Amino acid sequence: MLSYILAPKTLSVGDHISAGPSAELAEGNALPVGNCPIGTLIHNIELKPGRGGQLMRAAGTHAKIIKKDRAHAIVRLHSGKLYSISTQSMATIGIVSNDSHKNIKLTKAGQSR
Repeated sequence: MLSYILAPKTLSVGDHISAGPSAELAEGNALPVGNCPIGTLIHNIELKPGRGGQLMRAAGTHAKIIKKDRAHAIVRLHSGKLYSISTQSMATIGIVSNDSHKNIKLTKAGQSR
């Protein structure tokens, strides 16, 4: 089955990815925040378990796991803001690709169309 994902920076064509609590800790895999070690860079983070990724979905963004306990984890977003999320919330390992997206300069009014 094929589907679209937010691709991490180092993911390439032909790489295999997996999701779930038993997924291996590798770039592109999605697993609960509680299963990731402190210091891991993550993106596409669920605010509440089961709702789908809502944080760190833009090009070039990421968050870092700062602290964990049984029920909650503290993550530092790319902007520097701290968030407390459930350890059962899913997140994808890595940094979102296309980080040079912000460098595109629109020179004419109609260029964005």
